[in-house]
Amino acid sequence: DVTASVATIGAEEIAALPVDDFNELVNIQAGVVDGHFRGGRLGEVAYLVDGIPVNDPYNNSRGIEIENSSIQQLEVISGTFNAEYGQALSAVVNLVTKEGGQDYELNVNGFGGFFLSNNNRIFPNLDTFDGITARSMEASVSGPIPGFGGNMRFFATGRTLRSDGHIYGIRTFNTSDGYDPSVGILFNTGDSAFVPMNNFEENTFNGKLTYYITPSLKVNFGLLWADNFGRGYDHSFRFVPDGIKDNFRDNLNFNMVLNHGFSKNGYYTIRAARNMNQYVGYLYEDLFDPRYVIPEQGQANGVNSFRTGGNQSDRYDRTTTTDVAKLDLRTQLTKEHFIGLGVEYKTHNIEQFFTAFRSNNIAGAEGIIYPQPFSVGQEDYQKKPIEISAYLQDKIEFQDFIMNIGLRYDYFDPNTLVPADLQDPNLDFLGQDNLRDIDPKQQVSPRMSVAFPISADGVIHVAYGHFFQIPNFEFLYGGISDSAGVTRFIIDLGADLNGPRGNPDLETQRTTTYEIGFKQ
Repeated sequence: DVTASVATIGAEEIAALPVDDFNELVNIQAGVVDGHFRGGRLGEVAYLVDGIPVNDPYNNSRGIEIENSSIQQLEVISGTFNAEYGQALSAVVNLVTKEGGQDYELNVNGFGGFFLSNNNRIFPNLDTFDGITARSMEASVSGPIPGFGGNMRFFATGRTLRSDGHIYGIRTFNTSDGYDPSVGILFNTGDSAFVPMNNFEENTFNGKLTYYITPSLKVNFGLLWADNFGRGYDHSFRFVPDGIKDNFRDNLNFNMVLNHGFSKNGYYTIRAARNMNQYVGYLYEDLFDPRYVIPEQGQANGVNSFRTGGNQSDRYDRTTTTDVAKLDLRTQLTKEHFIGLGVEYKTHNIEQFFTAFRSNNIAGAEGIIYPQPFSVGQEDYQKKPIEISAYLQDKIEFQDFIMNIGLRYDYFDPNTLVPADLQDPNLDFLGQDNLRDIDPKQQVSPRMSVAFPISADGVIHVAYGHFFQIPNFEFLYGGISDSAGVTRFIIDLGADLNGPRGNPDLETQRTTTYEIGFKQ
């Protein structure tokens, strides 16, 4: 019955596995290594929750945290998947979340732990037990809501997770310390305390409300929320651990899924959702906090040396909001033909701000200064691209073999302007007359797969398909600044182009896949 490479895990098996979070659950699947499916890149996987795409389009990463206790079924489809799935080149991970039952249930679990190492040179402060440094507490509750005759049920899971991490810095220097060449003295005012450098905190909530309007008509309302804080280890700041910035991440998904069996042979599903992801990073919230020091303060004197003061100078604030509307229809048209068709519409709103201060080089001035709008060192834009897709799928069942034939259409409009001449070095001085609209990207993707038995338990499947995926938005819009409807591409004319610049007219990623598989 399966014409592709599919692995399915149910709730009972998930509960029995020695895994703590969703990433560990995915990584134990065949062909998956650290989030890479079949050797593909991280951004080539589509993540679906109850059939709703939840990828963050900025870098195509999974845009929501979901706890293992909320998962009713995990399905991993790799290789050549059917036409209903798009925006993926390596795999599709489809999660079905739990619904509440007719009985009330409460589950509570938690754990605590710590790191130990006798290699104090590489892992300082881990050679002795200093209390619990990692802790988790999780609770799930479900059941019927009174007054609805058992037709309305709920399921909810909440978790809080804290960890000091396993990497500590030593506060030998404060951010204001460093070498003073005028007197030839290296100042260090640190207290030599151990400071966590990859610590994190995470709070999550997964909730679902189910209402059976009739036995054949059901509606689900879902809410997925996560709040994260963490610090990214920077080796050069090992002895100035207070100089690295804090990173904050908030994810929110709320959705509605309506399923209606309109006959004994068919049903349709309507889905609507909003995904919101915000990433913020800074050392001090105030841009001109007096504790900031110039980037040259305590600067390392080589690639492999450590800083003797200073702080990270960059900050960012990025928000992506995606609205999704989706309709799927399934019907057993005849004994042999099971037809599926659907259409999906997505609108994105991405707001990106990035900057990094520098020393104030104006005569008679001191302290820090930030790049001005429309200048090198600041990225500030808002873009609203659009995606549309549709598919038609036919599952043909004969006595000796099963065939899936499908056709998918994908459309993407970057909805911005691009320089008429990308080879013009004066991109940042171009007026609006030197910009042009971008033609939308689109593709029709045929897919076909066949499965047939070769023994009582053995099945061979053969598959072929075309796949389409838009580039990450960071590659489309990076380095752009917008103001009053004017798009400008900021380039430092006095520096080498040693890094990527966004190109909204970048070609889409396209793959043709051929697969043969055997299952015994």
